[in-house]
Amino acid sequence: MNTIVLGIHLVAAMFFVGGSLFVWLVLIPASYRLTDDERRRTEIVGKVARRFGHYVGAAIVILVATGIYNATWYLDSFGALFSDTEGRILLAKIIAVILLFALIAVHDIYFSRRIGQLAREGREEELHAVRRNSRAVSAAGVVMMGIVIALVMAMHYVE
Repeated sequence: MNTIVLGIHLVAAMFFVGGSLFVWLVLIPASYRLTDDERRRTEIVGKVARRFGHYVGAAIVILVATGIYNATWYLDSFGALFSDTEGRILLAKIIAVILLFALIAVHDIYFSRRIGQLAREGREEELHAVRRNSRAVSAAGVVMMGIVIALVMAMHYVE
């Protein structure tokens, strides 16, 4: 059972990370080549991102549930999060994941809506400023994904 749950966790993580990188590195840059019309471009990216967001929401639920399950067999006790090397690495991963989810929430709740609103209103100067900040939050999310992956690798190296 542990192997099956770990496999589900890994598939959800691959979807989440791979899909996020695709949106960030492929979809958004390609959208600039699709059209010069900011409203249309924002509409296209927004529709794809919303659709992807539904699946990301499900992936996050799966990651949290399977992550909690995996921690129950990975650690001997809750106290191991603070006393064992493996536990401290897992605790760092949990903190990194929480920070990642916070970045995603800020981006989705604030930036995505604000970008859509500004594009619809044709307020291009403000739109560019908000997009710069949005990219910074997205970049921080990508870095945080890398940190989570590095911590997972460290967990298996210590074992």
